[in-house]
Amino acid sequence: MIAYDHDETGREGAKKVAQALWKNTRRVKILEWSSKFPNKYDITDFFVDGHTSADLMKLMDDAPEFGADQLGA
Repeated sequence: MIAYDHDETGREGAKKVAQALWKNTRRVKILEWSSKFPNKYDITDFFVDGHTSADLMKLMDDAPEFGADQLGA
């Protein structure tokens, strides 16, 4: 599970890490912050805002898997 900041730089960084990991593990997920969270939001903000580990697990369960179709994109 990769959880970067909710901004373009974070999404790009998460994709780079996912590409590197996918070559070895073939199972990688990227946590995608919904639009209800502000720009630059991250996992620390999530817990500071009062969310629980169960809330995080739900986001993780719902996260899409990174796949081969995303390697060159």
